[in-house]
Amino acid sequence: MYLLKNWKYIAIVLLAISLSNCTQKQENKQNSKYVFLFIGDGMGEAQVALTEAYLKSLQDSIGFEKLSMSKFPIMGLAKTYAANRLITGSAASGTALATGYKTSINTISMDSTRRDSLLSIAYFAKKANKKVGVLSSVGINHATPAVFYAHQALRNQYYEIAMQLPHYQFDVFGGGGIIEPKGKDNQKKNIETIIQNKGYRITHSLQDFQKITAPQNKILMIAPDILEEGEMPYAIDQKKGALQLKDFTAKAIKLLDNPNGFFVMIEGGKIDWAAHNNDAATLIGELIAFDNAIKEALSFYKKHPKETTIIITADHETGGLAMGWEDMHYESNLSILKNQKGTMETYINLLEAKKDSLSFNEMLNFSQDFFGINVNLLNKNDSAILKADYLEFIKNLDQSKNTYAKHNALASDYLKILSHQAGVAWTTHSHTATPVPVRAIGNKSTLFSGFYENTEIPKKIAIIMGIKGFAK
Repeated sequence: MYLLKNWKYIAIVLLAISLSNCTQKQENKQNSKYVFLFIGDGMGEAQVALTEAYLKSLQDSIGFEKLSMSKFPIMGLAKTYAANRLITGSAASGTALATGYKTSINTISMDSTRRDSLLSIAYFAKKANKKVGVLSSVGINHATPAVFYAHQALRNQYYEIAMQLPHYQFDVFGGGGIIEPKGKDNQKKNIETIIQNKGYRITHSLQDFQKITAPQNKILMIAPDILEEGEMPYAIDQKKGALQLKDFTAKAIKLLDNPNGFFVMIEGGKIDWAAHNNDAATLIGELIAFDNAIKEALSFYKKHPKETTIIITADHETGGLAMGWEDMHYESNLSILKNQKGTMETYINLLEAKKDSLSFNEMLNFSQDFFGINVNLLNKNDSAILKADYLEFIKNLDQSKNTYAKHNALASDYLKILSHQAGVAWTTHSHTATPVPVRAIGNKSTLFSGFYENTEIPKKIAIIMGIKGFAK
């Protein structure tokens, strides 16, 4: 009798496992109708960890306050190298994420010889009768958004890239504006007029953005406060009530939602820019803004959990960020970063307005207040460096340290000092070859676990969407 009871128990367990496997197989047969691909430009795992440790430090506690992205159940790692270089750039890595092929540096969705065009997963989604959206916090003809709709030999051919924006008739573009809308010589026909003539509505104002309540045929939504290179302001500099990436994400979801489904790529482009500047506080603000956009996708996912997949990754890591600085030994003081009042660009503009009557001590007082520097921790070497930077600044000497934004040595060294006082270090102002995380949630999301080439990501997206013929 005892043996019979045990066999009955075993039979029930086996039946439950069998039913579970059948259910799993049924779920795996269902394609994802809605797919979000989030790309945090320059976002390595250290950038995420820094943000989470900083948020925890604001609670006067040690540890990590998880962002929404870190609560995703699936995590993998992707290798980012280009076809012709170990340390990639956004054009080559973006092309890999969009088309499933490695290419050469600075190339927009063409093969490494720059002879043949490569079609993106967005193109195939549109061909499969899905709606398609492309969003970014930087110019919409910048490298990462461009690889989903354009084909150019060089990423800085901004006018030519923007000319291709309407080509595949994607449904929604949004966030940043057009870089060089009249060409490099500012003599060409305004590209916005050309895009409008191709059937797109273009909005610039907050009022027009708010009026978009129903799906449009085709639309380009440009943030009202874009800056000179078409980018949205950094989160740390944004005014209260300004449109953020999360607002464009929420609006795009409403415009794209339809019975056939959609594919949307959403880029947090200025994570990379802040990391190029080695600006830890600004970087944290961009990570939080990016995560807020992810929350909008999660809200949609909760309504359609069996039909939706969200993938988050990066094109590369920027800055060689490390959570530790040798002179701090094993200590950290991340909460000091909350004192920084704006980006280095804002600092430079404010400082230049005072330049004609700015003494060294006045510069020190202003700078220490702006960055929240602990003056008691300045050593003799720091003071000497700042004195030299000040003299160069007053003499109008060229102090450029890299090409991504308006920089000078004074601002750069203050950011370095602040990072070190926080217990943060950087190895470079450029990219690194460090593999980047891939996070996923939703239907068939287990496909994204493991360690693989970045070219596998769009191929996996094609599988979960049931798209045939991609990257063949």
